[in-house]
Amino acid sequence: MSSDTETIVFGGSGSKDPSLRMWSKLSEDAKPLVISKFGCDYSIYALAISPSGTRIAAGTKQGLLRVHALSGFRASENSPELFEVFHLPGVVSLAFCADDILASGGLDGKIKFWSITEKERLTEIQAHSGGIFALRQLGSLVLASIGGDNVLRLWDMDTLKAEYESDSFELPKIRGLTSLDYSSASGLLMHPSGTGDIHLYDLQNNFAKHTIHAHEGNFCALACGIEYTVTAGLDDTTIKLWPASMDEPLAEVAAPLGVLAVSWAGTGSVMTTYTDGSSQIWKLDGRLSPGPRFNNLDLRTTIGLPVDLMTRNLLNADRQWRDKKVTRAKEIIADSGNRKEIADIIEGLCQRGASIEAMLILADAAKAQNKPLWELECRLTLVKELSDDSTALPSLYALGKLLQRLKEPKLAQDRFKKILQIDWDYFDVNEQIAGLESDSLMQLCPEKDVRGDLMKKGRFLQELEKHTILNKKFSWRSVIKIEKAFASKVRLSNKDVANSASTAIEKSKSDACSAGLEQVLLFYRGRLKDITWVYILSTRNNFPITFALEIHSTTRGSEIIPYKIFDTKQLNISAEVSANEHNQQVENAWNQFRSSDGTKDWLNNIYSISTESIKKLIRKKGVCGKKRGKGGGVY
Repeated sequence: MSSDTETIVFGGSGSKDPSLRMWSKLSEDAKPLVISKFGCDYSIYALAISPSGTRIAAGTKQGLLRVHALSGFRASENSPELFEVFHLPGVVSLAFCADDILASGGLDGKIKFWSITEKERLTEIQAHSGGIFALRQLGSLVLASIGGDNVLRLWDMDTLKAEYESDSFELPKIRGLTSLDYSSASGLLMHPSGTGDIHLYDLQNNFAKHTIHAHEGNFCALACGIEYTVTAGLDDTTIKLWPASMDEPLAEVAAPLGVLAVSWAGTGSVMTTYTDGSSQIWKLDGRLSPGPRFNNLDLRTTIGLPVDLMTRNLLNADRQWRDKKVTRAKEIIADSGNRKEIADIIEGLCQRGASIEAMLILADAAKAQNKPLWELECRLTLVKELSDDSTALPSLYALGKLLQRLKEPKLAQDRFKKILQIDWDYFDVNEQIAGLESDSLMQLCPEKDVRGDLMKKGRFLQELEKHTILNKKFSWRSVIKIEKAFASKVRLSNKDVANSASTAIEKSKSDACSAGLEQVLLFYRGRLKDITWVYILSTRNNFPITFALEIHSTTRGSEIIPYKIFDTKQLNISAEVSANEHNQQVENAWNQFRSSDGTKDWLNNIYSISTESIKKLIRKKGVCGKKRGKGGGVY
């Protein structure tokens, strides 16, 4: 699904110019396409999209229903209706039970079921007294409804009988726009109320109910997504972003007017409809950022493509993209090709959540470049991530073969035996285990024997490094905490930041050396990054706590990432010690320094000094940029 398709939104307008409209782009100057015009006073209060995204239905307060075809999730201008019927005296709620079956909730308290292709009513149930103001399909066999009798009911679609009825609650002031939605992430069915509370029903826990006070006064707008739920107040004019768990709001912003409706516009944006009929886009990135506003539309309600439909299509598109990237990476590795292109592919895969595929490429690249320790770390990470199911078998086998090459027969045999626990007859694993039994290294005792192949210093150091990796305990340098990044609209260089920080440290007479630059290879969250740090050391002897800043350019300026580091290099551990003794010394130092007040005070002080020096540098460069640009933006 393309980004344009993701942001398709449909809207229904009121009696001034009643029509069904569609946005396929959400830019400031976007004009909605008119799918269908309705007669005078036929206000559209209800919209529904079929599960596969092939049909859209609109229902009016005067009882007219229309269904139109969608192709590629879009409708055509002045589209001919597939189906048209009246459900009198009026309809303010709709839901597709299947692509061909539409349920309409009438002001007569009845739910009527229609076949689109047969163009006929299939059946009906007297569901509520006082009208039906919300419908929500839950799978293929359950339909939820809210009625004018102030209760929620869940209907078994096989028997058309109510299987659950809630306690009475106060409906929102504008009853015809009452939201009813379901979060597949949390298993919660939810709706707003006239008291500002959200009523939540745990469908996975025998309909256990609780309420959350979300807004002051009336609100009727609510929409559930995959990661977030958005609610918007009618009286308090606030919009809130909630996690799927609905514990506490993540963000809250003031809306210009009371909100009638909120709907998803893709997976990362929502559209709000205000009491004056205008609408606005809000982008979600852990907060709510205002986007384009559309005026003079007299909207009553909006609807985006179903979140589960978007997710399925995005997953399919993402899978195709991922497979293409993996195939390309294999081609590059086979031809000993461009390493930068491989790095870009790996970074892209990690950003899209395909860390396993990225690690497989890293392992294959390390093997092709004859870097066994790098390959070993990748294979170990893969096996850990894949756990103990059948998907781990190829990685376990490759790890076993690698350990054989590294002269670690016992460790190789352990990996092969683990394969047999999952699949007794996998490839030639039994033969591999039998062959390893005769390996002379299997007879050595680590406590009293000396391996002759480790006597040379170079091989000993290599074995020490390998042992550390295998223990997954400590590596040469351990990043203990990556702080929250901050952005600058000014482009900064490493050299400028290092000089600025060094000057600030000297003036402060703090317990730190001047800042300098250091090239490092950082392995973090399954990725290797070749970066330059602005690196700040303490003047204390044998103090293994350091501080660093990573600066890289963005499209709008720079991003600065602070690191608090436990640096084992400064411990000056002898290279001649055993791997166990090396690790023990590192562990003792780590326990000593990580919780001390001196460490915390030093880090907080250096963080404050360095970030303040960056702010001054930004202000200085910003003033220079303005002078050069004659009033233009800061560089």
